[in-house]
Amino acid sequence: MNKPLLTIVMIVSLLSPAWAQETQQPTTKEKAELTDEQRLEKLVFLNENGSISISYEVPWSFEYPDYATSLGTLLRSELVMAYSECQSLKDDLDSVAQPPLGPTTQAIIESMESYGSTTQAGLLTSLLTKYALKNPIDAETPHNTGKYKMLNAKFCTNAQITDPGLMEQMFMSPMHPESIGGTVWNVRTCDNIEIVRKCVQAVSNQNRQNQAASGNEASTAVELDISTRFSRIQTRPAH
Repeated sequence: MNKPLLTIVMIVSLLSPAWAQETQQPTTKEKAELTDEQRLEKLVFLNENGSISISYEVPWSFEYPDYATSLGTLLRSELVMAYSECQSLKDDLDSVAQPPLGPTTQAIIESMESYGSTTQAGLLTSLLTKYALKNPIDAETPHNTGKYKMLNAKFCTNAQITDPGLMEQMFMSPMHPESIGGTVWNVRTCDNIEIVRKCVQAVSNQNRQNQAASGNEASTAVELDISTRFSRIQTRPAH
């Protein structure tokens, strides 16, 4: 090997580690691991009518499973904490004093209802609204259904393409079932959603009974804690 060529080879060899490090650093920063909460904040959008939408508008399609997994992880957590809060409310309402709900909590509970019954879509909207507050509100008018499809399915899980269930609307199933455990995960999650929904419905029913029993008599009202996982579903102006 002649000397000029040998010199070039030695220079490239010496610089290669440094060059590789410099090129890898920005890539690492660009792909910094997001938390589950940060991913969910990119998925959930509010509509003017107060409903939510789940949109997988992320930079790369191969990231869909990661985002779906974060949604599934936080949904499980939200349901566990929501059930604990709901049971606490129910215990308070069932006490001897038979107190009613306070106005703030009553508004939250009733916002999840449709024709007097708590719905699964209403429950999920109440629990996930907090993650959408940093995003623009999606416009909804009689002539414009908005950019994103609302989370408003009648059934919790339904594989029919023309009538998808809540799980299919949220997790793009069956496109990425591996990210959340597939069909079995869907069914179990729907069971858990229904358990919490029934609890919220029981709270609403008991509140009506307590209000009727107390009449105009003064009574200490029961309110959710300020750190509650539930949010009131309400109309919001688009921006």
